[in-house]
Amino acid sequence: MTAEVIEEWALRYAPGDRLYVREAFLRGAAHEGGEMMEAESTYYRADGDPFDSWYDPKTDAYKDRLPWKPSIHMPRWASRLTLIVNDVQVQRLQDISEVDAWAEGCKRGEPWDNRQGYFPAEEPDPSGIGHVGWDFAKEWFEDLWNSLHGPDAWDQNPWVVAVSFTVHRCNIDQMEAAHG
Repeated sequence: MTAEVIEEWALRYAPGDRLYVREAFLRGAAHEGGEMMEAESTYYRADGDPFDSWYDPKTDAYKDRLPWKPSIHMPRWASRLTLIVNDVQVQRLQDISEVDAWAEGCKRGEPWDNRQGYFPAEEPDPSGIGHVGWDFAKEWFEDLWNSLHGPDAWDQNPWVVAVSFTVHRCNIDQMEAAHG
């Protein structure tokens, strides 16, 4: 790939950039009998349901389903994770390393994980049908890529932008204020 082609990509990120992670969230507080029992807080769906039900002041009723807001609507002030870009590489998809495939989310699993993690392919499938798992994290990533982009998408070996970053467990604005 030539420098001219890379320039055409107009890479969106550069080392040192700070990004905030958006997640499904809600603002709420514990209520009892329509009375607020604690100050309103931000809750994140990834942490599980904070309440068995929620009080809807508009209808003066308790409801079973929590009113989660989609991640796309999360305001910057509500973020709790900040990413700092370490490196940006343009490469062919199949050039991903074993280390980078692990970083994409492959994890060591156990046979009872119901196909949710990495483990050697010779281990029997808990259902009794064949074998499951992958011998290498890169094989797991190939299956993930095909599941997201269609059968045989891996074989097309497109150019991709690989962004590596470190995760900081804090709001982006608090981090910037601390680092001035």
